[in-house]
Amino acid sequence: TPPPPPPRPPPDYIRRQRQMCIRDSTRANKVIMELLDLSRDAELSFAAADINEVINKSLHLVEYETRKHNISISTDLDQNIPELEIDSAKLQQVFINLFMNSMQAMVENGSIQVRSRLFTLRKTRDAALARELHLLAGEKMVVIEVADSGPGVEEEQSAKLFDPFYTTKPVGEGTGLGLAISQKIIGMHCGTIMLGNRKEGGALARITLPIEKRGSCEKEDSTRG
Repeated sequence: TPPPPPPRPPPDYIRRQRQMCIRDSTRANKVIMELLDLSRDAELSFAAADINEVINKSLHLVEYETRKHNISISTDLDQNIPELEIDSAKLQQVFINLFMNSMQAMVENGSIQVRSRLFTLRKTRDAALARELHLLAGEKMVVIEVADSGPGVEEEQSAKLFDPFYTTKPVGEGTGLGLAISQKIIGMHCGTIMLGNRKEGGALARITLPIEKRGSCEKEDSTRG
């Protein structure tokens, strides 16, 4: 007589295995899409847009997460900023990534402050930044800052934050590609992005974008901090 069939796994075990397969395949698909985003030399779709509107739309898209984790949001957006020639969808991707990074660092009961301002480059003090942005002293740029009340960035991590696949998040919670892609997007806008710490504690991300591009720019000409 044939041996009896092996016992069927309990329903809970089957359900957990199915959920694990779905989670792993979803994460693998996300990694593949982000790798394509990072590697392809895609053209951006530039159009005149209000950078403050892009910021507000990005905040709206993470509103559920901020409420879920009891995280307060405050904004200080300069209404004198003129429209910029930008790819709004790509910059929205950058802002959402920064907001989500802040929320995941704080976990619960934190705060995020978002600020935009119009800034005029000074001849001596801002000479290095002027070169990075391919601008001249006296020209204007936009500065966007995202600050949080989290633990901040450890000094030994700061040099690696924009490296592909580098992440400080627990296994399964991040691909390590978000900041690398954000740096590429900002570079393609002839801007810079840095991530460091505030004197009062917490992390600070700062993006600078030229009001008007002068000539060509390196597609990944961004700085770390």
